[in-house]
Amino acid sequence: MEEKAIRVGSMEEEKVNKTSSVLGKRALVAITAYMVFLTIYILGNRICILMTGYEIISDVMLATTKVLEFYRFMWIGGIIMAAYLVWVLRKKLVSIDIIFLAGYFLFLALSVVANRDLGFGSNLMESVKIGLVIVDFYLLGRAIDKAQFDYILKRVVLFGLYVWNIGCALSLWTYFINYKGYYWFSSFNRPSRQGIMSGRLFGVFSDPNYAAFISFLFIGAIVYLYKKVNSKIIKVLFVISVVVNVVYIVLSVSRSSYVTILCSLVVASVYYTYVKNGTIFSLKSIGWAALRAAVAVGGALALYFIVLFAFQGVGYAVTPERDVETEFEREDVTEENISNSRFRIWMDYTELLKDRPLTGFSARGALEYAKKKDPNSYLADRQYNTHNMYLLAFVQTGILGAGMMIIFLAYLLIMSLKNMKKFCTNTAFALSVFWVVSSFVFYFFNVGVFTSYRFETMLFWWALGYIGGCIYDDKKSKSVGDSAGI
Repeated sequence: MEEKAIRVGSMEEEKVNKTSSVLGKRALVAITAYMVFLTIYILGNRICILMTGYEIISDVMLATTKVLEFYRFMWIGGIIMAAYLVWVLRKKLVSIDIIFLAGYFLFLALSVVANRDLGFGSNLMESVKIGLVIVDFYLLGRAIDKAQFDYILKRVVLFGLYVWNIGCALSLWTYFINYKGYYWFSSFNRPSRQGIMSGRLFGVFSDPNYAAFISFLFIGAIVYLYKKVNSKIIKVLFVISVVVNVVYIVLSVSRSSYVTILCSLVVASVYYTYVKNGTIFSLKSIGWAALRAAVAVGGALALYFIVLFAFQGVGYAVTPERDVETEFEREDVTEENISNSRFRIWMDYTELLKDRPLTGFSARGALEYAKKKDPNSYLADRQYNTHNMYLLAFVQTGILGAGMMIIFLAYLLIMSLKNMKKFCTNTAFALSVFWVVSSFVFYFFNVGVFTSYRFETMLFWWALGYIGGCIYDDKKSKSVGDSAGI
């Protein structure tokens, strides 16, 4: 039964591998180069030391050219990319997913106008950035086929790992030498914790939660690409990268990343069972899915404890005199504050939303409104973001915009499930599902997706666009078949 399902799946794979690309070779190379630049720049900005180096280089560029610097180049490239993709996809833009997405953009713009008292200029600029990120990468996913997906991904991952592995390696080094301190950003009025502090490894990253999540996304991409590369050197790099990133994830003590990993492993087990058996609703399939999920989760937990105890031992061997902060026990999490203040943040933002439920507060207006309403409030004092992607959608665009985004995502989910038998053997589709599911879990505890350029946000919209492209191409092929009398 399993072998038959695999043979049928492999026969159908060519039909659903999304072969209707609209990108030419030159455009593909240009977009790939731009995404590699984005990857190196954005990931470097997650590493405090490299961020300062980027700022110095960028200042020199601006002083020399009077116009160009990294940040401006990023947005100029984004605008050109968006304009090009809209042009080449103009005949494919009349589709249900694009209509829903356009509705979201309409309410995003409406929120800017409705909240002009909360900083019209800053809200407008941030909303444009959010829109540009979505257009760039969702349309890119819609525009490419599987071969082009792989072409871009190989280069993004390869160059990204060169940067990210440096950050992970330096972070592990700070643990070995028992370093802890603060790094002051030139563009922010706050320090970033560095090294091993508060029972977790910040290392050289500005935020260990996002750093651990990005490492997890890289590991998923490496698993996908490993058999697709022929170079032994690159395969060795992949193996080393997996080891270094796994160790950092463990030592980061990022609970949101741990939950994301475990949930993703369960979904991956169910997905694999569906591909093998052709169904997930029979008792046999349910049993296999449960067994695979238990093995995957059990293996992940075993690996966690092995890595944790091993590196604690190495740490004590290198620097025997360590304090409580290096015991990997979170000091910022207690029985009284199990959510690390997230519950209070969510409640305060929910209360704030009651004042402007329909339009929200626009992209950057919520904290400004909190300061105006009560300067002594918790949000006004701490200036915390929502720490939740779903809540962020409501805060930015209210019930109208968030509702339209929910409809858009629900449409993609329903159509994906409806056509899962056709899509599931497409490995690029599977990786896209992995990225999207991981993001949905991780961003329940953090902000993302509805933000300006970030590496993980870039992957999310690219993956979602590829899924949307598979759905569009399948519907298009059906309509062509019907009109031809097939």
